[in-house]
Amino acid sequence: MQISRHDEGTRPHLSSHASASRERKPWRRFSLGCAGCLVAASVLLVAQGQFAKNYIVGETAYKDGDLNTAEEMFLASLRSQDAPKSARGANVRLVSRQFGFYPEVFLTLIYQKEQRYSDVLSYAARARKYLKGSDPRYELVVKAEDEATRALSNLPSDRMVTWLRSGSSDSKEPVEGMFALIIAINRYDDSALPQLSTAIADGVAITTVLHDKYGFETTFLPGASRSELLSALDKYQSLSETSSLLIYYAGHGDYDRTADTGYWLPRDARKAGRTDYIQATEITNRIRAIPARHILLISDSCYAGRFTRTPGDASPPYTGEDREIFVRREAAARSRNLMASGFDEPVSDLGGEGDHSVFAAALLRGLGSFALPSFTAGELFHKYVLVPVTARAPQRPQYIPIQGADPGPGDFVFYRPKPQ
Repeated sequence: MQISRHDEGTRPHLSSHASASRERKPWRRFSLGCAGCLVAASVLLVAQGQFAKNYIVGETAYKDGDLNTAEEMFLASLRSQDAPKSARGANVRLVSRQFGFYPEVFLTLIYQKEQRYSDVLSYAARARKYLKGSDPRYELVVKAEDEATRALSNLPSDRMVTWLRSGSSDSKEPVEGMFALIIAINRYDDSALPQLSTAIADGVAITTVLHDKYGFETTFLPGASRSELLSALDKYQSLSETSSLLIYYAGHGDYDRTADTGYWLPRDARKAGRTDYIQATEITNRIRAIPARHILLISDSCYAGRFTRTPGDASPPYTGEDREIFVRREAAARSRNLMASGFDEPVSDLGGEGDHSVFAAALLRGLGSFALPSFTAGELFHKYVLVPVTARAPQRPQYIPIQGADPGPGDFVFYRPKPQ
């Protein structure tokens, strides 16, 4: 996955728009220094206008403990016309280097105090783009991000909903449960591996929509090591033959052209060599051992399509009056399918709405917008994912059977719980 570059040079102190105290100087030097500060302040306000004004008000409110006003002003600062790029650019480098005006840092800390952990992850990812690892603010942001990740990994999973299929003569048994394992990795132990910006936020959003809108029993696994990831997959070998399992992975991927093998990179992977990488065959072997009727693997990583050797698209979904019969029959037959963010290319870690990857944003839009009470993963892919992702990023998503996992002729079906 591609990542955005870190901005250059930020002053290593948190949120101070005043210069640090200096030793006493002769009165003349002191006067010149004051004049310089006034000039710098004038340049600041002229250069950034409303961005800086809102930021200063927000900083004052934060120090006074008024978090509501602070949040409002920091958000207003980011929404101002001169904020997104020009406020970070060469014309106002004085501000970004000397004063460190980054509302994202304060918003991360505010949402940490309020335990709004999804927002913590979103703004922490933005803040890390501007801060160097040696900056004390970076450590504060990382600690907030770690706390949010731990909290969100304990999302409740007691809302499993059971739906019964009815009215189909060729149905086998009712679905006993819808399960989802969401794996997301932003930061890697090996500093040689680039850190990602959106994987954790994507994972949180996917977990939330599957849990809240579709009643999945969800397991969110952020920052998974190799052993944690494989152990989590092994636990699903106890599923019944009438259940469905969705596996979502967001993190780095790799591809060995000589061996024609794709990989996932767990948190403890090392860039030098592939010893700790997880081969595609290790994933497919575990999928083959899971008895669930339907398994959908969604992979948002570089070279994600290399988890199959057969590029191409699934058959287009049925339409019209035949659709209801089509969905029932897809649900009744076994399936092992892969929805990948690309095939044989790096994919974007950014580019989607709400600080998500372009692939995750399209997937979330589809899961949130599909109005039908039931639909297949193939329909979701062709209606909401394929075209917008291909149009907005240099990657082409895939929806294909997982070769080597005994795919079957059916498809994964999403159901919306009936209103109580």
